[in-house]
Amino acid sequence: MKWALSKQWRLGLAGLWLLLTFSLSAWWMMHGMGQSASMQEYTHEIAARQYRMFLWEGSFLLAFVSLGGAGLFYSIYWDEKRNDEIRRFFSTFTHELKTSLTSLRLQAEILEEDPRNRENENLRRLLRDVVRLELQLENALVLAQAESSKLFLEEIPLGKTVQAISAHWPQLKVSLDTDAKVKADQRALECILKNILQNASVHGSATSVSVAVQGQPHDRLQIFLTDNGKGFDGKAEELGARLVRHTTRSGAGIGLYLSRLLASRMGGKLSFSSPGAGKGLKASLEIQGRLA
Repeated sequence: MKWALSKQWRLGLAGLWLLLTFSLSAWWMMHGMGQSASMQEYTHEIAARQYRMFLWEGSFLLAFVSLGGAGLFYSIYWDEKRNDEIRRFFSTFTHELKTSLTSLRLQAEILEEDPRNRENENLRRLLRDVVRLELQLENALVLAQAESSKLFLEEIPLGKTVQAISAHWPQLKVSLDTDAKVKADQRALECILKNILQNASVHGSATSVSVAVQGQPHDRLQIFLTDNGKGFDGKAEELGARLVRHTTRSGAGIGLYLSRLLASRMGGKLSFSSPGAGKGLKASLEIQGRLA
């Protein structure tokens, strides 16, 4: 998996590089000047020339090392500042689009409640596409803040959360065998569950998802979400790799990658398994919590 150093790590490494190079250069300069001074009683003219050489060349070397370190710090500062501006713009732009899509989805749901439109397949397709696009924008917004935002862990009722989220996919029959209290961030947990259900519906063509909960020692839970869709004929453990498309028809790979990242940040683990093509896909979420 690819990784990137945070701003603090980059500044720390730059400071360490500057300290080491400056110290070595200063030691080389002082050592050379000391050696030249000790040779003065033998060859005064040569020793004086070497002394001046070490003094001037050493001074230039220290100056260039200092300028290089300052330039490195300056580059890191402006690079981070530019990244912050891009993240802010991206977050604002995505939030505005998501607000408009939410309004569009609500209007489409109102139209769908009209008895005259309940069998309108075009309206159903519009609703599915709006939900899909809304989730993609939400994923992009969360991804832009995933590394810097802080998560607030609290006890969340799993049953109510699953029931509320599954309403976005009426074509999926979602069942929960046992309720539980999950210690997680509300937004992060919803994002994980939404992406799993979206993957089951869109890429797996599933019609049902069963949610099973098992208690584990030390206040841990194992939550299994199993669908009856197409399954996955590749290596299921590779699902959720960063921005990896497994087929030409699959998505950009943001959803499952983000789900794994959020699970890890909450002290949990998300993994996938599949018996093979046509046999469904199982997502296993290990996280803090207790049975209700």
